Amino acid sequence: MARDPFRVGEWGRISTTTSGGVSVARARIRDQDGKRRLVEARAKTAAEARRKLQDKVANREPPHPSQRAELTKTSTMAELFTY
Repeated sequence: MARDPFRVGEWGRISTTTSGGVSVARARIRDQDGKRRLVEARAKTAAEARRKLQDKVANREPPHPSQRAELTKTSTMAELFTY
C-alpha cells in the first residue's frame, strides 16, 4: 500500500548521523512548489541538530523561483550554487 504524500509544509521522519564529531539531522519537506527537498542541520549533539532542523523547517521560506529546476547528473556547478 502506498504512503500518503506529504502536504505542503509537512516533513517526514528526522534522521540523525554523526560524521567527524558533528551531528547531522536530515528530513524531507514538501515545499510550496510541491517538490520534496532534503533539509539538514548540523550541531555538536544529535538533540541540538534535531532542534535546529525543526526550527529550520518550521520557519522555512518558500523556495526561490530559480530553485524549481531539479538538479541532475549533468547539472553545472553554477546550477548547484544557485540551488
